[in-house]
Parts: sequence; structure tokens; C-alpha cells
Amino acid sequence: VLSPQADELLSKSMLERLLGRQEYAKHRTGYDDRLVVRLVDSYRMHSMILNVPNRKFYDGELRASGPRDVTDALLEWKHLKREGKPVIFEGIAGRDLREGSS
Repeated sequence: VLSPQADELLSKSMLERLLGRQEYAKHRTGYDDRLVVRLVDSYRMHSMILNVPNRKFYDGELRASGPRDVTDALLEWKHLKREGKPVIFEGIAGRDLREGSS
């Protein structure tokens, strides 16, 4: 944001501003159920992949709830870099392109 006048409003998304309000904060007893609904059951993601967002954003509330025959289906796939670890990181080469003053 280039404008100092707009910076306060536009430097954060609407969701960030909304969730920064006290009524949406987590209290000793949890969130206000009238205002906050957290989707905590994941039916497609393997528990090892779910672990990162669970620790970083969900205070350990996420649950791997999918059937094991679905979530574990590719654990023995021959293209996995580490057997039993359902994650592949691929590096890419590219460049940022901008048009005019966009």
C-alpha cells in the first residue's frame, strides 16, 4: 500500500481485521460459539500433513477423521522421496512478471 492514509485499512485483509476484534478472540473457555465456528475434522488430509497447520493455527484442535484407506492410500507410492511420508516438495524455477505499473 503506497498511500499512508490507506495503509491502516488496506495493509490487512478484511478477515484479519475482523478476527483481530476482541469478540472473536479465544478466551479461557474457548471461542464464543455464537460468533465462531471452527471446522476441525479433516476427512482427506493425512495426519502428518495436518500436523503443521494444526500446531500453527488451530491449537491442536484439528482431527484427521478420514478413513485410513483413503488418507494412507499413497504411503507406499514409489515416487515418494521418503517411504511412508506423504509429502513431496518440488522446486520450481520462474520469475515474477509485472505489466506496467500494476
